[in-house]
Amino acid sequence: MDDINALSLIRSEKEKYASFTEKLKSGEDLLLYNKDVQSTTERSVRLCTNIQKYINAIQDEIQSLNEMIGSFNIDLGEKMKQFVESGYFEDIITKMFESKDNDDSVVTSDMQFAGIKPSIMSSGDTKAKQDARYSRGSDQGYHNGLCCVVTVVEGNHGFTKGDLSCVSSDSPDDLKRCSENREEIVVASVVKIRPRDGFPFAMDVPMRIFVPYISTDNYREIKLKISIDGSKWIYPEKIPPTSNLNEIKVPLVGASLVKFSVVEFAVVSRPKRESFTIKDNIGNAVEIRPSNNENLIMRIPEGTFERNIYTHLKVDTTLASRVSSEPDLNHIQIATPLFEYTDSIHGRAIHQCANKLVTDMAVDDVIDKLQSKSIVTQQMINKIESRTTNEAKARELLELFKTASESGFKALVESLSEVKQGHLAQILQKTLTDLEESELGSDFEDIKSSKLQLVSSNDSKEWKLIKIRSNSNLPINTTICIPSKHRNFDLIGLVVPKSISDEEICQVANEIYQRLYQVPVRLIVKQHTERPSDLYIRCVEKSKSQDTQKEMENQGYKDGPEEMVELGLCDTEEVIFNASGNIKYLSGATQMSFFLNIDSAHLSFQIDVLNTEAQSLSRTYQGNLAYNVGDTPQSPPRSGSFLIHLRKEAQRYAQLTLDVQVKAAAKYLAWQLTKRGSPDPHDLYMKLCGDSKKVKVLKNRANREGNTERKCCEAFIMSWASQRPKQENKVKTLLESLKKINRDSLAKETDSFLKPFINGTLSDKSIKDFSVKLELKWEILAKKLGYDDEDIKALNLDFDNDRMKAVHLLDKWRLEDSTIELGTDITSFIVEAMDGII
Repeated sequence: MDDINALSLIRSEKEKYASFTEKLKSGEDLLLYNKDVQSTTERSVRLCTNIQKYINAIQDEIQSLNEMIGSFNIDLGEKMKQFVESGYFEDIITKMFESKDNDDSVVTSDMQFAGIKPSIMSSGDTKAKQDARYSRGSDQGYHNGLCCVVTVVEGNHGFTKGDLSCVSSDSPDDLKRCSENREEIVVASVVKIRPRDGFPFAMDVPMRIFVPYISTDNYREIKLKISIDGSKWIYPEKIPPTSNLNEIKVPLVGASLVKFSVVEFAVVSRPKRESFTIKDNIGNAVEIRPSNNENLIMRIPEGTFERNIYTHLKVDTTLASRVSSEPDLNHIQIATPLFEYTDSIHGRAIHQCANKLVTDMAVDDVIDKLQSKSIVTQQMINKIESRTTNEAKARELLELFKTASESGFKALVESLSEVKQGHLAQILQKTLTDLEESELGSDFEDIKSSKLQLVSSNDSKEWKLIKIRSNSNLPINTTICIPSKHRNFDLIGLVVPKSISDEEICQVANEIYQRLYQVPVRLIVKQHTERPSDLYIRCVEKSKSQDTQKEMENQGYKDGPEEMVELGLCDTEEVIFNASGNIKYLSGATQMSFFLNIDSAHLSFQIDVLNTEAQSLSRTYQGNLAYNVGDTPQSPPRSGSFLIHLRKEAQRYAQLTLDVQVKAAAKYLAWQLTKRGSPDPHDLYMKLCGDSKKVKVLKNRANREGNTERKCCEAFIMSWASQRPKQENKVKTLLESLKKINRDSLAKETDSFLKPFINGTLSDKSIKDFSVKLELKWEILAKKLGYDDEDIKALNLDFDNDRMKAVHLLDKWRLEDSTIELGTDITSFIVEAMDGII
């Protein structure tokens, strides 16, 4: 087919549509011609597709045909319902498949194309289009389940539905790659598209790809980023969605591409900037003035650039008010080109309220009142009126009050009240009162006690002081040299106490910059009700904390720390957790990243007891879950810890004294050896150790632990026992050593004494059996054994159930010095004490 035949075929189709239009206008029922209409329409679609390569030559004729089709559709409106019922429009069936990658936050999608017939193309379209909508398999969140949309010219280069695959990721590693600095906030998932066959994808006509994003405030702008074949992020020209995508109820932003092997899409928001073009200024200087601050002028000297330069400028006019609201920065003030610090406390009060006054003041009404009080002259009024915006007028007016006297301050307050702006008058008066009360010790009591400093940062990195070089023609002007080869340059003016060091000034600047973009969030740590070792942590905006706690409760996470920590986090910042005290990690990640718009700041892991023998007298095991923002030390609240409790399991809860027979033997022998005076304990020590050097070491350790001869002897025997092999019968070794130093009778007495501890009334088994029978009566036994009310209270605090209290009462009593001194009468004593109780 050549282009002449193509034009002839187009004209033929136009004639058929003209015939349909005439029949419609004459009142004929087009349902009688349904097959003819449908076959004609289908033939038109094929024709438009096949002659794509001739589209430039026949552009006018296709446009004419499209206009006729549009006109036909308008006339067809009343009959549309009948056409649909007759099957004129094919049903569009979209099949979407979801599959999980290793990361739960990654969703893959298959696509199904929907052909759009020329008869329902929007006005102005000259190509048959089709779109592929990728699904995340969910209708939750800002995207309503949509991953992305691809719009192409139907049949372009043999393009079919299976040519591309799409992966949408909310994983922290992918999202962090999108954000270059603190100003940028991630507002969309990272979308990756690649050909399924692995070969580079190329088309004759650009493909349009659209991704959903989260709507932002008016003061922020959307930036689309793409990375083609692994290259660095670039900012393509954004294109709006095509008309056939209007039914999608989420905002879309897109770009057009012709060739790629793999392409990634990311979307961020950032504060709006003003764009300026600095044209070749070899022969003249250039001045840039931001629209939101008429007092700031950037002057680029002539000859700076040899070609056109495009730059973006952002002036943060709310910085001063935000910094002044921070209690720990109250010795720092943000400098502006308009206001100065003076000795006038009234001027300082006006200066501190300047941002609020500029924003809210009804300038014209206040000027009228001040003029009636003879506070401002006509010349002053003319200068104020020369300003173009209300904000600029307000700043010019306040400039007159920078050295205000008491009478001038009073006139301003009265004028505000008289024009029904009493809230501003109250703010001014309160600020003055606060300054007067803090006059002593104020860092700004005298202008001489403070200094102006300028600090800068390149590409959001380290802050450095800038040397101020004033211009004599402009006394409050300074020249700044902006370094080359940097994409971003930040500048802050600070008025600081003279005593502050340069290093501290840079630290303050960094702190201010960090806080500017921090979001108030709450850190919530909870344990599962049935599985306390399972921890679940959420980090959410402060306003969402109550709903988040309810969600956690519904999932079984109700226990744990009651308090929530409130701190500031920037988008993409990471919170790192560490276990300390008597808890340790068992499984799971120990760090999470915060994203304002994507709910990924959650973490779950398991903990366990570090040492089951520690905290034996506590009701629970406990330790600290420490947190820190980032990997560098932070000050509270960006660092801190939560106290975590773990219940003691039954076997741990009732753990009895270990090696009780050895402890009882050590106590009994220490009592006997020091009471009798013979044999000398040293003789036993030598027989046990076989080495005088070792005896000396153990003696020194025993002397540090014991405060009496008896306690030192007991400590020696226990130290010796701790160094012996676990499988050794240490009681037997002790008795044999006594025999070897000719103390058979003492060995026999010790053996008889220990029998109740080994398999008698004071063995572990017997104590547990007695505790079952005692239950609620353990307190009666405690008093019979000589314990007072404070001892009983301690047991009540340490353990939750009476059986455990009884176990620990008997365990404690069997190794008391007074019990040991009962000798072989121990059994009869405890049996008598229990008589009548169990």
